[in-house]
Amino acid sequence: MDKPSVKKGIRTVVVAMLLILVPLFSLLVLNGSYEALYLFLVGLVISAILVLGFFVYYSFYYRWARWCMGGIGAFLLWILVVIYLDDMKKVYSDWSIPDKYARYKILEYETSYREQGKEIQFLMEDDVYNYYFLNAKNELVCFDHYLGAMYKYDIGGKMIDKFVSEKLENHSREGFFLNHYFVNTIRNFYTSWAIDGDTLMKPITFVEGSDKWSAKQRLERLNIVKEKAECYVLKEIIVYDDDVSAALNKDKLGAKVVYRQDQKWQFFYLSTDSFGDLSVYSLREKGLEKGWNNNLFIDIMDTGQKTESHKRGMIRPQYISYDGENQYYDLVIDNVTFRLKNAPYYYDNDNREVFMQKETVYRKDKEASTESLGDYEVYQNVHLYYKLLTNSNKLYIIK
Repeated sequence: MDKPSVKKGIRTVVVAMLLILVPLFSLLVLNGSYEALYLFLVGLVISAILVLGFFVYYSFYYRWARWCMGGIGAFLLWILVVIYLDDMKKVYSDWSIPDKYARYKILEYETSYREQGKEIQFLMEDDVYNYYFLNAKNELVCFDHYLGAMYKYDIGGKMIDKFVSEKLENHSREGFFLNHYFVNTIRNFYTSWAIDGDTLMKPITFVEGSDKWSAKQRLERLNIVKEKAECYVLKEIIVYDDDVSAALNKDKLGAKVVYRQDQKWQFFYLSTDSFGDLSVYSLREKGLEKGWNNNLFIDIMDTGQKTESHKRGMIRPQYISYDGENQYYDLVIDNVTFRLKNAPYYYDNDNREVFMQKETVYRKDKEASTESLGDYEVYQNVHLYYKLLTNSNKLYIIK
C-alpha cells in the first residue's frame, strides 16, 4: 500500500491553520475585545487539533510519526501531573492513613466531645478581643465580644452566671478589663459584674478642669496616677468621632488616661507625642497600664518558667499524613484519652519522624501551668477541677 505524502499533509495543515488564525489574529488586533480574544483562543485550539490529527493519521504509516505521538502524549501527561500534583498527593495521603485514625475528631467541627465520662466543650472564640481570666474567687470569667456576653464558671467548670447586654457588644473593640472591671473607654462606662455580679453600667467621669491643663500638667497628673491609682491605662484614641466625650477633647489630644482611684473611675486627655507605639503589648513595657487582665494563657507566658522537652505530658503526637495536612494526637486528661485530628492553617511536609520529635513547651508558675504542642495548648490550675484547651483560635473547657 502506498504511503501518503508527508509534504502534502504538512502543506494542507499549514494552509488550514493560516486560514483560521490570520483572520482571527487580525480581528483581535483591530478590535481588542474579550470576544475577539476568545475567538483567537478557539482558533489556537482548533489548530492544535489539526496538528494532533496530522500525527495520528501519519502514525499509521510512519515510525517517526508514532514517536512524535509518544512525545506529545508524554508532554500532555507531564502537564496533567503538574496541574493535579497536589490533588494526587492528597489522594495518596488519605489512602495511606491507617484505619485506626478514622475515629479521630477535628475539634473545630465539634461543639462537644465525650470520652469515658469526660467532655471537651466549646466555650468561645479565642481572639485578642475576647477575654477569659480568674477573678478573686477563682471563678472563670469569659467575655465574648461578638455576642456582648459575659459568663462565670465555678471551680468545677459549671456555668453559674451570665450577663448579656447590647452595651457589651464590642464590635469596635473598645472594651477591656482592668482589675476585673469591664471598662469601655469610648463610651465612658464600666461594670463590676465580673467581681460582684452587679450588672449596672456606671459612668467614668471627666476630671473637672483638666481641659485647661497644660501639657506639663497633664504629664504630672499621669505620674500621680501611676503612683496612687488602683489601676489605670493610657488608651489611644483611634477615631475622634467615636469618643462620646469628644467635645471635651478640645485640643484633639491622642489618648485618654482612664484610672480608678479612691473608688472612683475618671479620665482625662493626654497627648501621645512622647509615647510612640501604644499597642496593647507595649503599654506594660512603657509603664502605661496597671491591672490589665490578659487571657490566662498570655498571663502564664509572662509569669511562668518555660521549659522544652521531648517528654510528653497530656498532648501526645501519634501520626502525620503524607502531605502534612492532617496531624493526629492523643490528648490524655486524667487517664481519659481524647483522639484528635488537627488540620492546621499552616503546615509543611515534615515527615513523621520530624513531627514526632517536636518538643513540648511547658510553662509553670506557683498556681498554674500550661503545656503546648503544635496547635494545642492546655491550661491547668491548682484551684480548678477542670482544664482549658485552645486549638485553631477556639477555647474549650475539659471537665
